[in-house]
Amino acid sequence: GFTGLTLIHLAQNEREQAHDTTTTLRTHLLERSMLVMLPVVDSLQQRVHLHSGPPTGLHRHYQAPQPFPTVFWEQPALTQARTLLASGAAHDLAEVTVLLADARARAAERHSPRVQIEACALAALVYAAQGDEDAALSALQEAVEMAAPGGALRLLADCGLGLAGLLHKLLDAGVAPSYVRQVLAVLEVSSQEPPIPPPAPNAAQLQTLTETTLAETLTNREVDVLILLAQRLSDKEIAERLFLAPGTIKKHANNIYRKLDVHNRREAAAYARRLSLL
Repeated sequence: GFTGLTLIHLAQNEREQAHDTTTTLRTHLLERSMLVMLPVVDSLQQRVHLHSGPPTGLHRHYQAPQPFPTVFWEQPALTQARTLLASGAAHDLAEVTVLLADARARAAERHSPRVQIEACALAALVYAAQGDEDAALSALQEAVEMAAPGGALRLLADCGLGLAGLLHKLLDAGVAPSYVRQVLAVLEVSSQEPPIPPPAPNAAQLQTLTETTLAETLTNREVDVLILLAQRLSDKEIAERLFLAPGTIKKHANNIYRKLDVHNRREAAAYARRLSLL
């Protein structure tokens, strides 16, 4: 669950939340002495740093433990491949080519299409970085043809914008056009930074917002009753003013107390004055 939540945060460009989730996961694992699973946390935290642009916390010599179960969403071996790919150095690209070939072979043996799809997509990026476009398109087409039947968009999108140019060429070639368009749409959204949130309201503003929100839940008739309650009229007098039965006025009054979280007419009247209803 924590792994999935971290990947969701990354997909939404919520880097701080992703980092906090991995920190919480590490704490849970340590508390339960589940040390065998710590490589998952290391891998996820490396993914967070890779996602964050110019990385300050990136472990540039990250190594995946071997062997590691292939059933988990997060694959340390693929994170190592992403790390080498981010380097862009010729010797790192040569190393990641071997690493991904091994990952693809293992995934095929274990019938793990998820790992195969990711490994093929990453291999496409490696070939493209090495200037071998034909090999890049071939690897990406393999990934697309495996992913398209199940509509697995994020497996390709999470490999980054570097796939966009290659995907457009596959689209032009008529390879799974509907699916490829969907991946390109996800890539476009993923590349956008989240909007800057407005400043948090201060205590006075928060109180006003809360009161206004509560008041907006009142019906027009309840507002009428609230105004008359604040004038210290009895239920019978309010009923006469509004041409309603006294029992109906009592029901309206109880609804007002519940919605405004008050207990009597005096508190309701004070609320109405704060909202300038009187």
